[in-house]
Amino acid sequence: IALLRPEKKIGLLIKAFSDLLLERPDCQLTIAGNGSERKVLWALIQKLNLTDRVKLVGYQSPTGVRELLHKSQALILPSTVETFGVALIEAMACGLPVLATRCGGPEDIVTPETGLLVEKNNRFALMRGMVDLIERKNQFNSRKIREYAVRQFGVKTFTDKYTELLSGII
Repeated sequence: IALLRPEKKIGLLIKAFSDLLLERPDCQLTIAGNGSERKVLWALIQKLNLTDRVKLVGYQSPTGVRELLHKSQALILPSTVETFGVALIEAMACGLPVLATRCGGPEDIVTPETGLLVEKNNRFALMRGMVDLIERKNQFNSRKIREYAVRQFGVKTFTDKYTELLSGII
């Protein structure tokens, strides 16, 4: 779930996913979002003969994002730069484990209980992270992942922190 721009590294994800299929041929990758890279990504999917395993589903409304997440087993964020990572929070709020690169924001969001962090711009690390997620899928507790997301990033927490910040300014 991303704007399909170069810094999101969706092409790297597709390549790492093609490597994953050598070990786990039953996997499926769904990419949601639009952007300047869409045509390039579709060409890469075709070049790697992945049209039966990788789907580009385009922009999704908030309801569509939620439905897509509820049908998924994990979320992968391969970016080179993220100041926060809203997609990570959305996935965790749905109880999904996440795999993200160490690219700024994810380091403050992802914990060992909610997912994995890997080196950015590293196809092999991204593929190994996907394998680790698959192999450890029963070790992640969906309820606890959701509770963490709500506790750390929910409306009440945001409101309390924002109020505290404003009180310090006034």
